[in-house]
Amino acid sequence: MKETAEVFNAEGMSIFKDQIHFVAGEAKLKIVDAAPGLYLIKLTDSRANTFTIKFTANL
Repeated sequence: MKETAEVFNAEGMSIFKDQIHFVAGEAKLKIVDAAPGLYLIKLTDSRANTFTIKFTANL
């Protein structure tokens, strides 16, 4: 299993899901057409551990 990122909007709808690659402990995501607001990102690592982070998009 590879690392994945899934982004959910405030209504719980998945708006983005893709494999991610970490370089020096960082990964970059480009999410197009996201409206300003509250989002959750769910990261899953290669060992199936999941991490969820809340963030705000200010576009």
